[in-house]
Amino acid sequence: MYDSPYHGDYPLGGSFEISPDGKYLISHTGTVLRLASSVQDDMKFMAKVNPHNACAFGSLQDILVTCTDQKMLQIISYPQFELRKSIMLSKAAYQMVFDEVGKTLFAALDNSSGERPYSRNSGRGPGNILIFDLSTVLP
Repeated sequence: MYDSPYHGDYPLGGSFEISPDGKYLISHTGTVLRLASSVQDDMKFMAKVNPHNACAFGSLQDILVTCTDQKMLQIISYPQFELRKSIMLSKAAYQMVFDEVGKTLFAALDNSSGERPYSRNSGRGPGNILIFDLSTVLP
């Protein structure tokens, strides 16, 4: 066990996701680190995406879907981490899952009135479930 060797301009800490292929750590602060089996190559800065509350991967479509606290759903190419499309939502999502076969995104939307970023202890929660057909925006 060792600390992250990365101490640059991009914040780390808090919630994060590991890509399905195990190659990247995507922090909810927006910092993307490359993961490797050797200590020298592990936890190296790879990219920056916008800070987000929730994310979901679509490995068959090579995408990462994030939702920012500003209610912006962002479809990002994977593993290039380049923004492909942004869609404004009525509320911010705090949890998402992507059905690869149906190209359908399921997102739990925040029903609270607070404007602070989501955390598991923030009191945000149950809201509407958004079912979004991404086949219209994916190839």
